[in-house]
Amino acid sequence: MDLNVVTITGRLADDPKPYATGNGGDVTMLRIAVGRPKRPGQQRSEADFVDVAAWDEQAKLAAKYLAKGLRVGVTGRLQQRTWETPEGKRSRLQVVAGQLHFIDFKEQAEQSPHQANGRAPTDADAAAPSTDAAAPSTDAEVAESHADAPQPVIEVVVQADGGARGNPGPAGFGVVVMTPAGEVLAELAEPIGRATNNVAEYQAIIAGLERARSLGAHRVEVRSDSQLVIRQLAGAWQVKTAALQPLWAKARDIADGFEQVIFTQVPREETLRADALANQAMNRQGQVTDPAKATAQQPPVATAAAAEAPRG
Repeated sequence: MDLNVVTITGRLADDPKPYATGNGGDVTMLRIAVGRPKRPGQQRSEADFVDVAAWDEQAKLAAKYLAKGLRVGVTGRLQQRTWETPEGKRSRLQVVAGQLHFIDFKEQAEQSPHQANGRAPTDADAAAPSTDAAAPSTDAEVAESHADAPQPVIEVVVQADGGARGNPGPAGFGVVVMTPAGEVLAELAEPIGRATNNVAEYQAIIAGLERARSLGAHRVEVRSDSQLVIRQLAGAWQVKTAALQPLWAKARDIADGFEQVIFTQVPREETLRADALANQAMNRQGQVTDPAKATAQQPPVATAAAAEAPRG
């Protein structure tokens, strides 16, 4: 009979990382350092680092009560998590927590009776007065503020659009970052000076990926009506224009930092909000001087021979 049961005890190597899933659920990722037994003559013990996923109510409690350096016990099961990247399939082994044992708490510096019995704290525990006189009341306030703080999302959709009036001409881009359900998380409208349509399209996607990264997203779908840019980023077409090559490289570099990025070409009707933001950006900067025309309009510089007066 197969058995998949894991029990570990260790200290958090980082602060808990809480996320909100696309369907409204909660998950908190924990990275736990589990010490190995010392070998004879070894000065310091080594540690293995284990990724643990806590879901739903346990996710909320872990985010509220745990912090880097605190001890926690986990009982759960092993799970192989896989995702696709442009380089191929990637995978990582993690523990899905069935039960968390809170050995240390963020509010309390010393062990309390609740910690000794190894059970997870409840809302009643959080409301009960602390039995540790040395624990400052501000710790509870900090914990509450962390619990109420906006949580990153696992999956987002980036609508990107860029344009230039004159191609090249005054250019700008618009970006809308939203959840798969359509909740808008961020909007961007940025002028970029004089550029081509394709440069503006790339700048829009780069800005959208950067904002998705700052929101803590793991998976991103980029939607744009630019067939050229989407097919180039998806690897279907080569990037032959020298001016686009560094932009392609930057976009791919950011994309590779996610678990999954999908580039989707969509009709213009599906990116109307991003298109409106791009037009706002272009309107804000007004006219942009063409460097070539500006140079051509400059008065010619007299040569030394022409400037020299004739001798009598």
